[in-house]
Amino acid sequence: MSRSVRLTALAPTRRGVFRVFGGVGLVAVGLNTACTNTAGTAPTAAPAAKPTAVPAAKPSPATTGQAPQPTAAAKATQAPVKRGTLSLKMGTPTFAFINLPVHLAGSRGLFEEQMIDMELLTLASTSTLVKAILAEELDIAEMDASAQISAIAQGAPARLVGAIRLAQHYMVAAKQEIDSLEELQGKDVAVSQPNSAPNIILELMLEAKGIDPKSMNLISIGGSSNRAQALAAGKVDATLFGVDESETVDADPNLKQLLLVKDVLPKYIGGTVMMHNKVIAQAGATERVMEALVKSTRYCFENKDACVAMMIEEKGMSKGPAEEAWRQFTSIPIWEPNALIPTDRVNYMQDLNIQLGTQQQKLPVDQIVDQRGAEAVLKRLGTYEIKSS
Repeated sequence: MSRSVRLTALAPTRRGVFRVFGGVGLVAVGLNTACTNTAGTAPTAAPAAKPTAVPAAKPSPATTGQAPQPTAAAKATQAPVKRGTLSLKMGTPTFAFINLPVHLAGSRGLFEEQMIDMELLTLASTSTLVKAILAEELDIAEMDASAQISAIAQGAPARLVGAIRLAQHYMVAAKQEIDSLEELQGKDVAVSQPNSAPNIILELMLEAKGIDPKSMNLISIGGSSNRAQALAAGKVDATLFGVDESETVDADPNLKQLLLVKDVLPKYIGGTVMMHNKVIAQAGATERVMEALVKSTRYCFENKDACVAMMIEEKGMSKGPAEEAWRQFTSIPIWEPNALIPTDRVNYMQDLNIQLGTQQQKLPVDQIVDQRGAEAVLKRLGTYEIKSS
């Protein structure tokens, strides 16, 4: 495997390490190739200079459905929690409200509290994150569940160990004269990279409404902010992006929000935490990671000002839109403070993957999910009750 990495540093934070992989070429690490490495040997990599990490800074359960249960064999292999420093790398596809609990867990020292030396990386896309897990360039990834489940179904040596967000956070925005998805036929619609989460979600929404995606001109533009900018500039008629980008729509009288994705695809899982099996095999590792993430997610529910301040500092958001995004993430809610992924939603995601052709057959849920660590955390911390706004 050869690797080329271009790095762009985020603003310094006090703990943890933030790095942005602006472009990651994981050559010869396709899913099928990586998954045939049944002996468990890591793919060999050409020597590469290790990027210099950017020193980090410190800014100041009730789930629906039945949580998956581990098999008897899985329970038998669970070892007692042991303390010792873990050195791990965790990736997200962006730095945004959707994964703010991950970054706050780093900046507030919650990983350190669990004796984890966590390096936080932001990679270009969900497909790049999957490849990085396969190549053992990452130990953990927080991203769209569809891509993760598809990868595991094809043999990726990983499991879903919990979630910090369950509801889908995307919305469809369009020019003011467009009133429905049906009216997008024949129009220019900005999308992301092929097989990326936004593209898959848009296709599923259109199919749910009986609309052929080929009836519109889909233009690959890139990430949420790029798509929002293209819409604002009048280069496209509509697009799909996160509710935390709604400032683009709110500030322009010529644009409007058509609908929230969650209203069309209510069981679609927004994002889950995927962990390499080699980390799961380390006694107590999953529980320690999930405790940091659960505590950070609950902190986000209770500390609007800290969340808003971090998004202003790191992403340059204006205060008003950042406060509105926080309101939506806590009231819909999009963040999940109790970490567990309901079984029925895992099966729903598998059905969608099969429909899309990204998964061949449905697997038992315990071959996709291992939530023993998250369950232990909930037993210790208790279920978090979301307060009514």
